[in-house]
Amino acid sequence: MILITFLSLAVSTDYNIIRGNCEVLLDKYFFSMIDFKDMDSIQYRPTSSEFAYILRLCSDGATTDIDYFDVFLIQMSSKTGKSVNVITQNSFDYRPLNTANISEGFIYYADSEPFESPKDQSIRTLDLEIQIRCDPSITTLDIQNLIEFSVTDSISAGKFIAKFNHSFGCPKATHPTPTPTPAFQVDCEYIDRLDSDPKRGIWADLSFMNDGPYGIKTIQNVAGVNHYLYFQPCERIQCPPNFICPTKIEYSSAWLCNESLHCDSFGVSNEEYDFRPIDSDLTKGMVLRFDDKQLDRSFELTLTCLEDYPDGHIKWDTKSASISSSSVKVSGKTKEVCLKPIPTTTPHPQAKCTFENEQGNYKVSIDLEKLNKGQGTGWTADVSVMAGHESYPPSKLIYQPCGSVICPADAFCNGDEDAEIWLCFDNDGTLECDGYGLLKYNMTLELFDDDDLSDGVQASYFGDGKRRANVIYQCNENLAEGSLGLPESVNLDYRTLSFFIQSKDVCPKQISPTTTSTTQTKTLSPTLTNTITHTQTQTQTFTKTAPPTLTATVSPEPEPEKRSNAGGGAYFLLIVFCAAILYVVIGILFEFVKSGAVALPNASFWSEFYLCVEEAILFIGSCGKKKGGTQYDKI
Repeated sequence: MILITFLSLAVSTDYNIIRGNCEVLLDKYFFSMIDFKDMDSIQYRPTSSEFAYILRLCSDGATTDIDYFDVFLIQMSSKTGKSVNVITQNSFDYRPLNTANISEGFIYYADSEPFESPKDQSIRTLDLEIQIRCDPSITTLDIQNLIEFSVTDSISAGKFIAKFNHSFGCPKATHPTPTPTPAFQVDCEYIDRLDSDPKRGIWADLSFMNDGPYGIKTIQNVAGVNHYLYFQPCERIQCPPNFICPTKIEYSSAWLCNESLHCDSFGVSNEEYDFRPIDSDLTKGMVLRFDDKQLDRSFELTLTCLEDYPDGHIKWDTKSASISSSSVKVSGKTKEVCLKPIPTTTPHPQAKCTFENEQGNYKVSIDLEKLNKGQGTGWTADVSVMAGHESYPPSKLIYQPCGSVICPADAFCNGDEDAEIWLCFDNDGTLECDGYGLLKYNMTLELFDDDDLSDGVQASYFGDGKRRANVIYQCNENLAEGSLGLPESVNLDYRTLSFFIQSKDVCPKQISPTTTSTTQTKTLSPTLTNTITHTQTQTQTFTKTAPPTLTATVSPEPEPEKRSNAGGGAYFLLIVFCAAILYVVIGILFEFVKSGAVALPNASFWSEFYLCVEEAILFIGSCGKKKGGTQYDKI
């Protein structure tokens, strides 16, 4: 029994864990499926899919084919004849089938990195779960016919599940519960506001880009030679499985390995890590750097913005790396360093479910805990799931704004128990639920639009496997306080779930009513007050929930002269103005449905158009004699 003694204890888990190659110690229970390394790969093709799959349950460590020795799942397209490696061993982790009784079995799972579909080159992910339930009577290695498959591969964020009963799902032995090492605590969050617009900037969290226990794997090709980089942005990892690392180095955040399976460390992410903008222009990206001072080595990653890419992932540039004996420099693109709205008000850290913001004489104040329904019950609604152009089964949404709902009865919840958001659907007679807001993670609250209280409040929740949820609370005065209006549909973009909630509790309220007396002759003051007195001593009272209608008696004026009807030019301008409004509104709605973000349509085009107009004005205004030349002259 050989275990790779890499201890990784998340403070939020209910069990300690030591991982090995096809072996794991969950608290005191030791599980092993190392004998699966001697069996042939499993082939499976869903009847309703054009894809076929090759699944491996355990690697034998043989490196006769360096391109496939650590691959556990391959997807093949019957139409194009192409294939793609979906899951590699570095991403695998373990969790119990039932945290209340770990001896029932375990789940061997991996979250997929984005890949190009062999069908149409679209960007997709396909997570893998292998569920092994304890059955001491089953010992055979010929398990092809024992496995129950469940594959969802028609959407951009799919899942491949293989579950079966076997003696390998029973604990082989019990050991003393391992003592956890101190938690790796590094603040990997970076916030930098634009000088020109403090409400926008870079708000990045490197920990959200972490992958499995052995980091993200990327193959960097330099001068025709492949180098295998195992990288974790905000964590330490031990030597990758089946590779050989220096015995004196236990942890690294960047292992660089060669085809001979030898690895070297190029730095450890710690409290001294360096993450900063490339220069004062935040749109040019960020640079992450950390060093191995003892070995005089360094690692540098340049990240630039890519909006249309799954959250929490890096699209690597695999052919521009610079590698030497003392440094590694690589680059990639990610959504994490794109400019985004940054809220000016955050909830008090000791009251994570409360939020308050004031603008002028109005404020929004909400306590999500007061909106909870029942003790661990939550609000429920049958919803349709909008997953782009892909199909998704009718689902059930379970939502508790600030509290936990345990995994629904008779449902399979992938080893999770307590969540604030569940999205459940029927999978061949089994209710399966994914937690998009787990209680063990903190949630955040902010204005949906930083400039307008009436647009509502957004609550952001986080789950495992880079799942997250954006819940937008919108004002509805017709609802009773403490009640919620649930959606009929939700939006699912890769692993990000978004939906709207109606609530009276989020409606802006007036906080400083005043009484103003004005002498009114012809023009009314635009200031809204509780009582306005006119020269005729007429009094009008305003409510807090509806805009007032201002009326006044003024001296009669001569009837204005009749003017001719509007000409063709006026109609033309009206048509252009209406078309522009429709373009902006429809474009914003399209971008929101597509990516879950509120953004102007074709933003990059209009940005470039503005720069061209600016350059033309400067050129004409200076008669072509602009100091330093024009941008055109520099081409």
